[in-house]
Amino acid sequence: MAVQKYKVLVKVKEVKGQCDSGFKEGMQFVVAGPAVLLAESHRVCATALMGLYPFIKALQYGAKPKEMGFTDGKVVLQCPDPGPQVTGSPTTGCVVFELTQVDPLEKLTVDKNS
Repeated sequence: MAVQKYKVLVKVKEVKGQCDSGFKEGMQFVVAGPAVLLAESHRVCATALMGLYPFIKALQYGAKPKEMGFTDGKVVLQCPDPGPQVTGSPTTGCVVFELTQVDPLEKLTVDKNS
C-alpha cells in the first residue's frame, strides 16, 4: 500500500470578485490525509475543496507538479466558482490557489485574526 508522504498547504494567491466563503489573499488551509488541519487553517470551502482534492491527493502521495502537467513547477488552480466575470454578480468570487507539498511533521502557523 502506498504511503502518503506529504501534507498539502493550500494558499490563496488571488480573489477575483468576493469569495462567498470569505477567503482573502494570503489565507490558507492544510490537508493531511483526508483531514483539514483546522489549527493550521483559516477556513475551508467545500466548493473549492471539491475541485482541488484530486490534486491534493496526488501531491500527498509524492507526485511532482511537472508530472501533473504544471510546467512552471507550481500547482496553481482556481475554485470551480466561475466568479463575477461569468456570473455578472459582484457577490460571487473565483479564488486562485497554490498547492505546496509540506513535510507532515512541520507545524504551520496561521493568524486567525487575518
